[in-house]
Amino acid sequence: MKAIEPAAVASNLEDSIGLHICDSTKCLHGKCEIVGKSYRCRCDEGFSGSRCDEKIVADMSIPGYIIFLLIFCNIVVTILIGIFFCACRNRRLKNKVADQ
Repeated sequence: MKAIEPAAVASNLEDSIGLHICDSTKCLHGKCEIVGKSYRCRCDEGFSGSRCDEKIVADMSIPGYIIFLLIFCNIVVTILIGIFFCACRNRRLKNKVADQ
């Protein structure tokens, strides 16, 4: 009969415990890693959470300062157009009065 080395038994025991701890249902979108007597999931890109089950959604909102800048520019352009039309109107009226 062949003698079994203690290191081989410990290795087989760790492997079987590791397989039980890190089964395929633990980490949905990532790799399972054994940490002590527990596990930890190393998530794939775009996922987070303890089981890699939360999809990371990019924040697509526009920052407040951009909105402020757009409103401010819109107001300035509106004022400039108003000044331009008033100046043109006054010039036409002066020319009309001068022609009479």
